[in-house]
Amino acid sequence: METFGDSHNLGKRVRLNGNVLVKPRSTYFEKLFLNKSSELRNFFRNSNTSLEELDTYYPDLKFTEVNSGICFAETKITKLEESIPSEISKFLCRSIGKNIALMQWFGISDLHCQNMMFFQKNNMTSVCPIDIEVIFSDIFYPSQSYLIGKKNGVAGFKKIEEINYDNPLENFIEIFKSYTETIESLNFLKPKIESLLQEILPKDAVVRAIFRDTQMYINKSNIEKYEESERVQLKRGDVPFYYKSIWEDKYYFISENEGIKSVPFQELNELKKNTKGLPQDFLKYFERKNIVDRLKTTLTIAEIYSYFKPSNTYGKHKCNNIEIDFDSNSISIKGIKIKCKVTKDYLSAS
Repeated sequence: METFGDSHNLGKRVRLNGNVLVKPRSTYFEKLFLNKSSELRNFFRNSNTSLEELDTYYPDLKFTEVNSGICFAETKITKLEESIPSEISKFLCRSIGKNIALMQWFGISDLHCQNMMFFQKNNMTSVCPIDIEVIFSDIFYPSQSYLIGKKNGVAGFKKIEEINYDNPLENFIEIFKSYTETIESLNFLKPKIESLLQEILPKDAVVRAIFRDTQMYINKSNIEKYEESERVQLKRGDVPFYYKSIWEDKYYFISENEGIKSVPFQELNELKKNTKGLPQDFLKYFERKNIVDRLKTTLTIAEIYSYFKPSNTYGKHKCNNIEIDFDSNSISIKGIKIKCKVTKDYLSAS
């Protein structure tokens, strides 16, 4: 049995047995999005919105829980076979747009290239997240979640960065259309989605809280400045791993001798200083009127524009009855003008 990935929680790693992945944690949120029979996928299928077509783009993975428990779950999942495209199709562009919208709206982050998968769906290349550990986080732009952006070198869409684009403007417009349709559908359905999740989410559901970049832990730089719960996990050979309840501001880690242990309040305050975009309490996350509002949508479109580089597109273009106006250093969408510059790294916007 092959093992891979980082060691967490007393030496546990993801294991591969034939075509079955064994993940040493709860995969509840992956199942919501990646299993066709989940309550969320069923809801989308019957929503009478653009989300009805999600089954066309997302896989139907099978999940079997082996061990349960708030922090000791273990799940078997059908392995999804990777398929890197040689060209960017209209189908893939629509899939990219839907992913950006869904990940942004649900606050799903840590979407680097190892956590996104290109795969074959109906003989076409699609894409989806394969690790959904961080959800309801206060991160709203694709570059913040690592989904796009070359600066960090690990973007979720990194594997298609080097593909030559025959029709970059057409690709951008297709991604833009799919993204905006999906965001509008999600905003329209917000009360029903909140009600559904409040009904089905387990009372002991937890998500992952990431306080530092994994590479910092691997390098063990300035380890003496880390908090006690971090040092405990590093000394036993683990990359520190923290759970957060989705219902309240409580964080946990697995201690070797004491099992599940709450992170002390003072230590938690220090850890929180190191990061932004931690998962929010579920009810707090849904308090806002529109989770993704007009300004966030416009800034996201500017990031998409920069990342997929539709060169020679200056001027006005109309898409879904929305006028987009490009010039050499700005983009105007829905009356909001954003100064932006495409660099070799990623978007610089203000």
